[in-house]
Amino acid sequence: MKSLVLLFLGLCLAFVAGCGGDDDGGVTPVPSKPVVTAVAAASHPSLTSPDGAVWTGITPVAVEVTATSFVGKQVVRSTAATADSLMVQAAVYNDSLYVRIVWEDATHDVFPDRWALTEFQILGDDTLAIFLRDTIASKEDQVLLMFENTADTSWDVWCWRSVTTDGVWRAEGATFAEGELTLDAGSNFAVMENYFAGTPVYIHEDSSEFTGYLLHYPEDTRDFNILVRSIRTWEVGDLIPGWYMDTLWSLGPTTATARGSLLDTRAVSSYSGGMYTLVLCRALNTGFADDLVLTSGATINMRLALTNNLDFRFDAGSSNQGFTEAFDLKIP
Repeated sequence: MKSLVLLFLGLCLAFVAGCGGDDDGGVTPVPSKPVVTAVAAASHPSLTSPDGAVWTGITPVAVEVTATSFVGKQVVRSTAATADSLMVQAAVYNDSLYVRIVWEDATHDVFPDRWALTEFQILGDDTLAIFLRDTIASKEDQVLLMFENTADTSWDVWCWRSVTTDGVWRAEGATFAEGELTLDAGSNFAVMENYFAGTPVYIHEDSSEFTGYLLHYPEDTRDFNILVRSIRTWEVGDLIPGWYMDTLWSLGPTTATARGSLLDTRAVSSYSGGMYTLVLCRALNTGFADDLVLTSGATINMRLALTNNLDFRFDAGSSNQGFTEAFDLKIP
């Protein structure tokens, strides 16, 4: 009888031990933090295309979109209005960091704050045109690449927008701290709002035939008043871009000092088949006080954020914006 009891107890202990091994003692394993390891590239990653041979040899890392508002705010799972994840790669070449980001977006939103012709009246040889600023569902797609600065709990941010920075192949530098995104110092008159006193400033030289989303000043723009003499070619519903690119900017503040830390991040992107591909590039050490210095061997806590046809909000969630889980970026 004593032998049977001992045998029974032994079987019970074996069963408990076996169960404990299956579920790690009842403790749910903590998911591992994604790690993006920047590769020391042997050649220059292209800044005229977001694709190239450099990237084919670097394994992309998936970073999940986990919330619609920022850390410390209300956390709500993102809906299908934004991508569920982004694929990230990184490379270092000639003392600059290159980050390549790929994500899904069903719509290419590149028409922020456009003008829509809602009414016009022909009065003899002159014409009265009435334009309505279309601000409903009329923003642009945006991405934030965020580097945590552990020295003061702020974040160094590279801000990319599909028109108002991408139009001049740049991203804007900024700092996120205490719930506010503040742009870095520097000159920024490359892309300007096509607005003055309730009307557009410029139309395209092709008048209503132009269907692009960004005017180029001065070579293909005309004063808005010319519209009065060409209104007969326009129809209700025709659009005028809400922004124009000053191409003379390329002849102006081209030095790092003039651009400042505001425009010291270069960018190139493409949109095809419902997918964005974006490459951002900035020097590891720009020399500007409001830019985080990225040192060799460092591991940096990172986040990404994206919007779908929306400006960012940090005080509330939205199904059209998403923030990713934290991930590490390792600098070689």
